[in-house]
Amino acid sequence: MNWLFQLHCRLLVLAIVAAVGMALGPASVRGIRLGSALLFAGIIIGSSSKTIDHETLEFVKEFGLILFVFTIGLQLGPGFTGALRRGGVRVNVIAAAIVLTGSALAMSLA
Repeated sequence: MNWLFQLHCRLLVLAIVAAVGMALGPASVRGIRLGSALLFAGIIIGSSSKTIDHETLEFVKEFGLILFVFTIGLQLGPGFTGALRRGGVRVNVIAAAIVLTGSALAMSLA
């Protein structure tokens, strides 16, 4: 049960760091936007904190990947079908042909 409390505390710290980074993101200093302030806040907090056990680190990695894919999906989802209609099918066919050609070449050389 102690590990659950520690996980909640670490996730709370992660959420606070993310909130600080997102609050500083839109700000600008002398015309330079701080869009990557979340990254810098994470680096600063990460370098000054204690080491994290393996289970918590794996959970945070997977959770971060899930959040990343989710936000990319939210951002690109509405325009996906329109982009596919405008020429996405042709680009996807070309990409598939490149992958298949490369695979066939690698298999023939092996």
